Amino acid sequence: MKFDTEDYGVSYEAIKESIVKQYGESTPLDLAALGDAIYAVDDDGRLEGRAEAWMVDSMAVVLERDHDDVDVTFVDLSQNFLK
Repeated sequence: MKFDTEDYGVSYEAIKESIVKQYGESTPLDLAALGDAIYAVDDDGRLEGRAEAWMVDSMAVVLERDHDDVDVTFVDLSQNFLK
């Protein structure tokens, strides 16, 4: 999902609060754990701006903010094509 906070009036903090309610507090983003899945999170494989992650079983939930853009990405890390 991608949100432009100015167009939709949705703040990074509000989105994070919603994710925290569902999954608890975030953990530091482990790029090694993401492996090639980093390209699912960011097209060029380089995170820019602020990023936080939640590891839920074999799923990673990544919240990324770059200026006014906010991305929430759900990645199933159990998929072989990501390795």
